[in-house]
Amino acid sequence: MKTTNFFYRISVGVICGSALALSACNDELTNTVDNEPVAANVTAQICTETRASGTSWTNNDAIGISSIGQTSACTNVKYVTANGDGIFTGTPIYFQDAQSSVTFSAYYPFSGSEGTGAGILANSTQSDNQSAENQPNIDYLWATATANKEHPTVNFIFSHQMSKLTLVFQNGIDTEVSGITTYTLKGLKMEGTFDTGTGKAIAKEDANTENLTVATSGVISGSALPSLILYPQVITDKLELSIMNGGKSYSCDLTVTNNALANGKDYQYTITLTKEQLKVTSSSIEPWITEKHSGTATIE
Repeated sequence: MKTTNFFYRISVGVICGSALALSACNDELTNTVDNEPVAANVTAQICTETRASGTSWTNNDAIGISSIGQTSACTNVKYVTANGDGIFTGTPIYFQDAQSSVTFSAYYPFSGSEGTGAGILANSTQSDNQSAENQPNIDYLWATATANKEHPTVNFIFSHQMSKLTLVFQNGIDTEVSGITTYTLKGLKMEGTFDTGTGKAIAKEDANTENLTVATSGVISGSALPSLILYPQVITDKLELSIMNGGKSYSCDLTVTNNALANGKDYQYTITLTKEQLKVTSSSIEPWITEKHSGTATIE
């Protein structure tokens, strides 16, 4: 996440022509007998500022909306912002009567087909999904909201379900971080799942730990590298960072509270490179809950 709050309003149609037109919802959420139908007005706000993969929605970003506790009601209704401007369109959702409140869940990014629950999505946080183009595929968001006919605004406040890790390298005495060509994280599981019904993202219990190697160039002292998005997980051994700088290899262990990466937390490390060692400190930025760490590393 960056440092600017965004509020996204989703435009919803006011009338569904017929029950057949509302392909993802049945008449439990539509007015078929009494009174004029009232369409839900859906707003969406990301409570932890913006997505780690960018500062705004992008063209054709989509969310999936489902009703909770409604038998065969709205399921995985797709809303799309065609122009990436935060104005979403999709199949309109109606309330049946003024007495009943309906709770909805929503997730990002949309998957599957309207009318069929997206279920549990499996994915990987390996380097190919850490690019700016692919990170939105693993930047899972989830929210719930309740509304009714008298108060039809459905205000989703999304929260991050993944963990984020950011590295900042700094020049030490007689050293230049501009020579860093790769960095590697060791000791993390890359394979995991996201439950679109509950919002839970977690690394697969039976997955093996893997090395995550990211190529980089033009590293600027004191400037953060693009953040990594990772599955929440327990670290069973240790989390190790190694870098290549000027043909030399450096490594250090990164400490994490309770040996676990938690959802919605931003783990940021500021690392000073010297000829003899890496000196690891931490920095905190809101709104992610930032872990603070310290440590040292020696040249290999």
